[in-house]
Amino acid sequence: MSTINLSCPVCQHKSQKDMITYIDTSKNPELVGKLLMNELYFFECSNCGAKRQLEVQMVFHDPEEKVLLINLANQDYTEKLKDNLMKYIPSNFDLSDYDLRLVRNIPELVEKIQILQFGKASDSIIEIVKLLTDGLFMKQKPDAQILNRFFTIAKGAPKIYYILEDEQFFVDYNDSLQEFAEEKYKKAAKETPKGEFITVNQKWAVNLLEGK
Repeated sequence: MSTINLSCPVCQHKSQKDMITYIDTSKNPELVGKLLMNELYFFECSNCGAKRQLEVQMVFHDPEEKVLLINLANQDYTEKLKDNLMKYIPSNFDLSDYDLRLVRNIPELVEKIQILQFGKASDSIIEIVKLLTDGLFMKQKPDAQILNRFFTIAKGAPKIYYILEDEQFFVDYNDSLQEFAEEKYKKAAKETPKGEFITVNQKWAVNLLEGK
């Protein structure tokens, strides 16, 4: 945990807040629920009542699934940043067979956690599914500008959540696209490395399918 200094963007009132910088799912499962409900990094100004979600550089560690995620909080990756965050990890953990991921922000972190909870496909496969879903979506709305899209679980069902310039909505997760994505992934003949921090996102998926 770390304490950060905050300045309200509305009234400029200054305050401090304790921030969770390391979550071990085997020891703190309640923190996972708060993170998914957007409660863990929620801030309300004590002076004017303005509300916002905060970003924090932190580590999410799931020892059972052997997954470790580092949230960069919209900062550029550096070895120094990684080393500072890795100090939170107990020294007895061997990460050589872990899936190690870098994410840019809390929404991307939440997506990775929901993929873990989904349990039917890796984040590598999900990123390809999202690309394939984009293709189908753009055939229906060729003029739409996609600002972002996330895999999510909504009302117990897997969905792709699309954010456009003027609207937001859910698209059904297509199991047949997952099967197609798995075949694409196999043909790419590249294994997602273990024990090495990588960013698995849209750019990664595009490069994989283009053989880069």
